[in-house]
Amino acid sequence: MNDSAAYLAPPGSITRPVPRFNLAAFDRLHPTKKLCFTLAAALVFLLFGDVILGGASLAPIDYTQLFTDTGQEARTVSWIPSRPERTIYHGQGDIAAAAFQMEPAQRFLAFCLRHRESPYWDPYTATGALGPETLVDIKFSPLSVIVALFGGGSGVLRFVLVVEYVLSCYCLLRVCCVEMNLSVLAGLAACCVYFLNGFALANLYTQMGQPYFLAPLLLRSLLLLSRRPTPWHSILALGAHIMFFATTFFPTAVLAGLVVYGASLGIRLSENWRRWRQLLLIHTAIPIAAILCLSFLYLPIFAAYFTYLDVIAQYRARLTPGASLINLLSLFTPKHLWESYRAGQSSAVPTVEHYDGWIHHLGIIGPLLAV
Repeated sequence: MNDSAAYLAPPGSITRPVPRFNLAAFDRLHPTKKLCFTLAAALVFLLFGDVILGGASLAPIDYTQLFTDTGQEARTVSWIPSRPERTIYHGQGDIAAAAFQMEPAQRFLAFCLRHRESPYWDPYTATGALGPETLVDIKFSPLSVIVALFGGGSGVLRFVLVVEYVLSCYCLLRVCCVEMNLSVLAGLAACCVYFLNGFALANLYTQMGQPYFLAPLLLRSLLLLSRRPTPWHSILALGAHIMFFATTFFPTAVLAGLVVYGASLGIRLSENWRRWRQLLLIHTAIPIAAILCLSFLYLPIFAAYFTYLDVIAQYRARLTPGASLINLLSLFTPKHLWESYRAGQSSAVPTVEHYDGWIHHLGIIGPLLAV
């Protein structure tokens, strides 16, 4: 009996096919742009429905103690079931850096735009110190600029972040289903791993996580340009690189960039390795052009590093208690697929300056599922 088999009915009656959900038929769907965008929006709605409909916040300031200093208890909103002992602080990354640096920087930039003040004025006010980690001032990152253009505030930040998640999910689906010829279900599985790993959940709204969420846009633009080098694709790739290089947390940007370039070159070279000269030129010229476009940001920072700032020496003098071989075992626990926590051990010898041993990572389970 085939899929269109009819149910038994009395003689003379009209037979109709039995409605059934065919998972294989769903998996054979052609990954069109409309379908990928619909699936991306549906997945983000499923993961962040409490933010879209329930009034939950993605603003870092709302997660800090400043919200409860007035005596008002923070209201916990849950879209999906959660363990009873879980609090709003569990699984958070460096929430203080986001609450006291990133979001104030967005409001500071919004103030400058409203009153036509120079954004270069007093760069250390509410924006964090310059250093090898941030490289470029936090208020010039694309997330901060977009939020500031819409007036700043927690509500605007929440909206912009959700839109960013949808675009990242859409680009990842297009890369998996179109460029890598994976099925729609495999693309959805990749998106789930992308959003539900320990690093992503701990840094949904921090400056450290911004390069991670912009990486799919960068990869999609590079694959479009390397497949068909047109002026429009060149502009798209250049814009994605400018946004990516303007992010503020340099270590995450370097790691994400290595993955993006490795994936882009690997996909295109596997199709035709004889194009290696053209591919190498594309993957070299576009980032150089993007850095030149951002020279108004980078040149003053580099000039300060090589003249009056001694930030490099200060970072070299840092002590990081908790870094040991035994703590590498925490990289292989499945818990880190869903949330991150303090996996580092405190140093037995008290240090002059204390540093929290936060460790955020994918864990071994996430990469295995992705493979």
